[in-house]
Amino acid sequence: MLLSDCAAADTMAEGMANGMESPSWQGAIAAHADVSDFAVAIDENSWRELWQRIGQPAPSPLPEGQMAVAVFLGQKRSGGYKAEIVGVQEHESNLTVSYREHRPRLGAMVTQVITSPYAVTLLPLTTLPVKFEKAD
Repeated sequence: MLLSDCAAADTMAEGMANGMESPSWQGAIAAHADVSDFAVAIDENSWRELWQRIGQPAPSPLPEGQMAVAVFLGQKRSGGYKAEIVGVQEHESNLTVSYREHRPRLGAMVTQVITSPYAVTLLPLTTLPVKFEKAD
């Protein structure tokens, strides 16, 4: 399998964030995300910068009244990894984004290619600081 084939496997899916449908994107290769990291896009410039890290043009302008949160898992030595944003909770002092890192099962057949999984979800815009938390 070619590296470009993996990039073509990036998908957009309708996601669920806190019981509300939100546009979300997941993929196996973020072109400029070698280390585990998080991002928040609250305006058009930061939205475009987020997608530059993924290595793709933004799918559309950032919708008015929306913000994006992103989880980058960093480089992995094979396929079979997946980033998933599993929940969002608003607290008095912050917005907590819960994410999960899915790993391949022991002995699973996976592509032998370096990947860098990511997940992006749109949420209603808030001025609260955003905190990312790994879910069990």
